[in-house]
Amino acid sequence: MNKKTKRRIKKRTKSDIILLFTFVILLLLVITLSIVALTKKNEAKNKDVDITIPVTEKTIDDDISISIDISNLKENAIKEYKMKLTNYHNKEINEKKLSYSINFDVANEEGVVIKLYKDKDTKELLNNSKELKNLSMKKNKKQETIYTVIIKKKATKEEKGTNYLNINIKR
Repeated sequence: MNKKTKRRIKKRTKSDIILLFTFVILLLLVITLSIVALTKKNEAKNKDVDITIPVTEKTIDDDISISIDISNLKENAIKEYKMKLTNYHNKEINEKKLSYSINFDVANEEGVVIKLYKDKDTKELLNNSKELKNLSMKKNKKQETIYTVIIKKKATKEEKGTNYLNINIKR
């Protein structure tokens, strides 16, 4: 072997091995963190709503009741609750138009303010009422409607019956 070949085939020193090992560890760390970040992003994307309710012929015979715990709300505190209503379940879409209504029930109505908004509209739908009537889901075409319920607790003292807000969706 000549001198040029000996220079190219250089034995790795301890510092070279340590640097290579550090590089591999950092590469694995970057890959792991990228996977975690993508997973969290997908979880956040799927958490746009608190509950999805299929309003279909097969899933709702009469009505659905949802209870929201408002016992942790402090005076003048606000809680936002989003529910997505769909006219399909799995891949089955309604074959006929379905009408429904949304009703809010709380024992102490003076202690709680409820506001309802549809999709990204800024118009409040309830207008001091506790029921929204004459709503409908399309037939044969996918439809998703997101309702945002804003709950504000006014009462300063604990009153019996104000710990839950019941939302009833009736066909």
